[in-house]
Amino acid sequence: MRNRPIICILMSFFYFGVALFIPLQVMIQGDLEFFNISLVFERLTHLNYLIIFLNVFLGLYSFNASSKMIPFLFLSLAFTYLNNYIVGEYAVNFTKTHTLLASLGYTFASLMVLSPSFISLLKDQELRWWRISQRFKTSLSMSIINNDGHKISVPLHDISKTGAFFHIDSLTANVLDLNPGNKITIGLPLFEGICLTFRKAEIIRISESKGHYPHGVGIRFNSAMDFKFNWQLKKFLKEQNKIQQQGTNIA
Repeated sequence: MRNRPIICILMSFFYFGVALFIPLQVMIQGDLEFFNISLVFERLTHLNYLIIFLNVFLGLYSFNASSKMIPFLFLSLAFTYLNNYIVGEYAVNFTKTHTLLASLGYTFASLMVLSPSFISLLKDQELRWWRISQRFKTSLSMSIINNDGHKISVPLHDISKTGAFFHIDSLTANVLDLNPGNKITIGLPLFEGICLTFRKAEIIRISESKGHYPHGVGIRFNSAMDFKFNWQLKKFLKEQNKIQQQGTNIA
């Protein structure tokens, strides 16, 4: 069984720990009862809440090695320094030295994001195997329409909930200007009499033939808000999963 990279787990534990430590610190310094949660939350400032929420998001994003964590990290650093500066200036139980050391400690721990192993995960989605959706081989053909309006039918090699891979030769791909980053419209005949049209498919890679994979194009479905497309695709993939399981049981 493959294990998630340890750097993701360490960073996630750190940020979740920071989010948990803030209310615990308020509780201990205020001599509050452990189960008096409502009073603890009353003592938290708006900055405390903001830093807690930022660190919760950082914990989730770092666990999945998502590049979305970068802006949250900058915001968290900025508000942490601001919060600790205010605490050092006006709080009774802390000195400026304490809060400066706390800020520097948070900063140095966050530098784990710059480790080569974590940077490689942020840059290359293929390395984040836990985020790769299950792919199903299919003999369907789908239609693609490029930005110039040219339409062609291509054999679909496999499909998942996040994207698909279709076979096309190099010459045709060049003529249609199918390059990474370009958007194309696709038509997917998932069910008899039903062809889904999707206008936000993005080309993410051009692959040479390798092993059982032919030369072709990989696309990603940017379909977060296309509920009809997602529903029909989910229904189709569920049926494909049943067929695959039946074939495995027979074998």
